[in-house]
Amino acid sequence: MATFINRSQYTVRVLHKPALKRDFPHSELAAAHAYLKELREQGHPARLAQGDDHWYVRIRADSLRAPLGSYALLVYWLLKRVLHTRSR
Repeated sequence: MATFINRSQYTVRVLHKPALKRDFPHSELAAAHAYLKELREQGHPARLAQGDDHWYVRIRADSLRAPLGSYALLVYWLLKRVLHTRSR
């Protein structure tokens, strides 16, 4: 069994105003929402988005019968394929 967690940073942007763009670590979602709320209260059409470049993959073997190395390789290949198709 594998768990995929997106650990990419959050970005708050305002269209046509690059000076208002701020990046937040994945652990600072509350701060990103606070900044988003602050910008919207000022009348800016702000957007919050999370990147797609840092992933945490945790692999747990269901049993010792299957070698973990081949399972990890399969998960890596699948993740690489998914990220490659998203970037097109």
